[in-house]
Formats: sequence, C-alpha cells, structure tokens
Amino acid sequence: MGHGGVRERPNRHAWRACRGQPLVGSNPTPSATTASAPAGRSSPPSTILRPAVWTRVRLQPMTPNLWAAVDGYICDHLVASEPALDAALAASAAAGLPAISVTPNQGKLLALLVQLCSARAILEIGTLGGYSTIWMARAMGPGGRVVTVEADARCVDVARANLVSAGLSDVVEVRLGAALETLPEIAGDGSGPFDFVFIDADKANNSEYFDGFAIGVVRS
Repeated sequence: MGHGGVRERPNRHAWRACRGQPLVGSNPTPSATTASAPAGRSSPPSTILRPAVWTRVRLQPMTPNLWAAVDGYICDHLVASEPALDAALAASAAAGLPAISVTPNQGKLLALLVQLCSARAILEIGTLGGYSTIWMARAMGPGGRVVTVEADARCVDVARANLVSAGLSDVVEVRLGAALETLPEIAGDGSGPFDFVFIDADKANNSEYFDGFAIGVVRS
C-alpha cells in the first residue's frame, strides 16, 4: 500500500521481469526478482516478490488404496455424520449386502445436484440398501417423489426398512424387478417425467439404462 492507503501499482517493466520467470522449476523456496527502471521512468521497488512459486510435482499412480484414502479424508473433514444415514449403512452391512453404496461425499454431491436442479421427481436405478436414496429424497423439495428400482428382493426389504427409519417411506417408492423389465412399465404408468435420474446398477447395462430409457423420461 502507498502513503494514505493508496495501493501502489508496480512498475510494469519490473512486473514483466517478475512474470517472465520460469513457471516450473525445481526450487520450492520463494524467490524474488529485481529489475531496473528504464531511462526516464521512476525506479521500481528494489525487490518485487513473485506472486506464486511453481514446483514440479511427482504424481502418484491412482490405486484402490490411494482412492480410498482420499475419499476417506474428504468424508472425515467435509461430511458430518448423520444418524439416519449411518443407520442405513449399518443395517445394510448387518443384512450382508455388499459394501458398494456411494460414499458419504458422493451422497452429499447427489444431494447438491438434486437441489441445484430443483428436482421434484427423481428416478434411481439400483437401490441397494437405500443409502443414496435417502440422500436424494432429503434434498428434493416439498411435494417431491423418488422412484427407485432394485432387482434383488433382499435389498428391497432392507431399503424399505431403512426408508421407514429415516421417515421417508411416504415419498419413496421402491420397485422390485430387473430394471430392463421394470423401466418400460415406469415409462408407461405416468410416473414420469423425471427431473433427475441416478444410475447405479449393473454396469454392463448402463448404456441401455441411459440411452434406451433415461434420456426419454427426463424432463426437457
């Protein structure tokens, strides 16, 4: 800052000299650049600090353990524990369901996306224990409804119980059946159109779920 609180603008030649330093280097220590003023111009400050220091970073290959560690760090620091969601995961584990639910940070992202598009009608393909379902159902606005499809009867029972415990059974309909058979029924029974579709089922049929169905039932 200059005298009287007026911000001093660095001499452009000095700034250019500073800006002209290599952006990538091996020296992690902050450095400074000194420049002289051209003839006829006022002298710049004797030393101008570089605005940032860029260093080479050795990227680690992504592994399942590293992925889990990063995911766990985000969940621990950005997603608070919630009883209904924790109970849903615990009930799913107790019932022997595979531990393949979305992670808490992914659930929070789903909730954010639902809120951003003001979704009132949501379709989920692949319910499992209802963990992701709870995230989305809580995020939608008043009067909203979720239809979720699951092929495994055991998962349907667990999901329905979890939704009752979460107080969401009146806004979520869990349908039992293979998605490729159930989705055409949903398309024809007036459940749609949908504002938001979440596909998290058998990956082999993702293209069928997306191209063959989801695009046709999403509200334009």
